[in-house]
Amino acid sequence: MTNICAIVGTKCNKSNTAYFTKKLLAHLKEKLNTDININIYNLHDFKIEYCNGCLTCRKEGNCPVKDDMKFLKTEMIKSDIIVLASPVYIHNISGIMKTFLDRLCIWNHTMRLAGKKGIILTTTSSSGDIQVRNYLKNILLHMGAVSIGDFNICVDFPQELYIESKENFIIENAVSKIIEKIKNNDMTSSLIQEVIFNNLKKVINRGIENNYTKNYEIFFWENNGLVNYNSFKELTNDILQNGKELK
Repeated sequence: MTNICAIVGTKCNKSNTAYFTKKLLAHLKEKLNTDININIYNLHDFKIEYCNGCLTCRKEGNCPVKDDMKFLKTEMIKSDIIVLASPVYIHNISGIMKTFLDRLCIWNHTMRLAGKKGIILTTTSSSGDIQVRNYLKNILLHMGAVSIGDFNICVDFPQELYIESKENFIIENAVSKIIEKIKNNDMTSSLIQEVIFNNLKKVINRGIENNYTKNYEIFFWENNGLVNYNSFKELTNDILQNGKELK
């Protein structure tokens, strides 16, 4: 079974972003015609506090803030495909999506989502989508997920979003690109991820060689044997082909 976890960053009860995320994933499931489990989580339904900058996650591997982040992180880790969907607010992601991503900062140092695929979806009525899509895609890449599509739905007037013929064209085009990427491309790594992996590995090895106080980042790399891989592609191949689990 393929598990898909979609995180929708909006506080709007009648969200265009949530609407199109649901429609895109339903169409993807239909076209792939395989056993797919889809979970869509709207961040407005969860309690998510601001990151307080204490760095406990980097030192100890856990966050002292008590809210719903633990549940959402677990759902992402259990999934094969992760969708990040956000409306464009003043050429940026929504505030609630930024708060959510801030709380995942440790994953940028551990590439915790290695072996997973990522999809980006944004909605806007004017501009700013390129910046937002690039930002979200970059976040997923640094966390280890390989992008299989980033899409924007943009019209001059929001009410035009719900013209069925327009909707179907947008969704079908996006799904076709995702399926093509899944079927035809090497989904184990990207060039930027190889650079990220090698840079992080150098920092971790330097910490080990100099007997630095072992924080969670060093523990994660050692405990999962990441320091023994020659490349990020080698790691993701081990995850995808041999079932290696990161813990």
